[in-house]
Amino acid sequence: MDYTAKNKEIIIKISASNSGKFRFKTRKNNLQFGDTFAARTRNFDESVYLEWQIGYDAIVTDVVSGKKDTRLKRLTFVGANGKTKYLYELSELIYEGTQAGLVSIEKIINLLEEIKKYNDFIDDKKIAIEHNSKIVLNGMSFEETSIKLPTLFMIQTADNTQIEVSI
Repeated sequence: MDYTAKNKEIIIKISASNSGKFRFKTRKNNLQFGDTFAARTRNFDESVYLEWQIGYDAIVTDVVSGKKDTRLKRLTFVGANGKTKYLYELSELIYEGTQAGLVSIEKIINLLEEIKKYNDFIDDKKIAIEHNSKIVLNGMSFEETSIKLPTLFMIQTADNTQIEVSI
C-alpha cells in the first residue's frame, strides 16, 4: 500500500493491475458476485469497482520477515491471540488520518465506547444446514441439503460507497 498523508488528506496509490489484495471487478448490481478483469482490457465505468482485501494488523514476525510492511514499526500492541502486532493497512490509515487531522482521537474514543455497548456481531453468525428435499439419482436415495455460510455482509454508506465484510 503506497500512500501519502498530509494537509488533511490521505492519497492512496493503487496499481491498475490486479495483484494480491487489490482486484478490479465488474458487476451489474451490488448483489452480484463480481468478475475480475484485466484493467488494460476495458475502460472503467459505473459497473467497475475495486476489491481491497484490507487487513488491520500484522504480527511483528511477518513484518520482520518481509511478508508484510508497515510504516509504523514504532507502534505495537498485543492482540487478542496474545501476539505482538503492528498497525497495518486499515489501522495504519486510521492512525495517519488522526495525524493529518482527518479524524479526531475524541471521535475514535466515542466510537469505542459505543461499540462496547453492542451485543450482536457479524462473527457471531453460525453456519446453518438447511434440509431441502429427498431426491433419487440412479435409483439411490439422497437427502439434499444446503450449507448456508455467513460469508458476506454489505452496507451502503452516506456517500454511496459500498462496504462488504467477508468472514
